[in-house]
Amino acid sequence: MKRGYLGIAFVLVATVIILFNSIITGAVIGPSILHPVNLAAIAIFIAGVILLSEENKLERRLKAEKILKSGAAITKSEDLRKIAKQLGYEERLVKEGYEILDRYGRPLTVVPYHKEVERGTSREILKAVVTGESSYQKRRRRYAQT
Repeated sequence: MKRGYLGIAFVLVATVIILFNSIITGAVIGPSILHPVNLAAIAIFIAGVILLSEENKLERRLKAEKILKSGAAITKSEDLRKIAKQLGYEERLVKEGYEILDRYGRPLTVVPYHKEVERGTSREILKAVVTGESSYQKRRRRYAQT
């Protein structure tokens, strides 16, 4: 939550700097956008926007972790796909369902086509999405040990 407040503060400070650094003289508004103070204000503004977007990702991840820890099961596959998308994962349509991909494009888990998903499957999908550990890797390790 602190990052969100800091992001808002950065955006406001940048806006104030830009507004108070502009001078209206007749039909011309000065100084130019390339003035060092304006460039610094633009950099502060961009940093504020980045902080705000990172805060949203963190909140979504915490919400998903909370669902996982509470033991509640999300049984609709559409809801599981939405959670994965909100956390920044991409998806790809495959024969079994929707493959959730990590940031490198490697498969993390699969959300089946079914409207309803079993409770255990739902928890495994949530666990893979929250931790970022591929359920494929776990399965390979399990078979390698036997």
